[in-house]
Amino acid sequence: MADDSNDVGFSTFRREKLPRNFAYPLSQSALGEYLAEVPQRKDVAVSYRWFKGGSTLLTASYSPGIDFPEMFREWELSVYAVEVAKVPVIRKLLDTEALPQLKDWFADMQKYVGRKGTHYFRLELAGDKLSCRRHDGY
Repeated sequence: MADDSNDVGFSTFRREKLPRNFAYPLSQSALGEYLAEVPQRKDVAVSYRWFKGGSTLLTASYSPGIDFPEMFREWELSVYAVEVAKVPVIRKLLDTEALPQLKDWFADMQKYVGRKGTHYFRLELAGDKLSCRRHDGY
């Protein structure tokens, strides 16, 4: 597992090797540009993952008090690989719909800083539409 701090302002926690015909829909630099105004940017650990047959595109979580740095981070963002042929369509959906919601989620999480609980944001692809879910548990 890498823990590479880089010039985009966050660390890369994990980057899984992909099979042929799969790619990540967001690069580190694109993600860094989009999250430039997120207050937690320097605390976010980004994972790039791949699951066969999955519909999840992106997850973000905030779990205050997590103390398992080998497995979890307090602020974590995971980007999931998709088929290469779907990248342009998914990227457009991310840019126009999902990333603004993710940015709002990070801003909203400021009110929970220091409180116990688990909070997550999940973005999934359902056909050609995005589905966003949030959970705030205490």
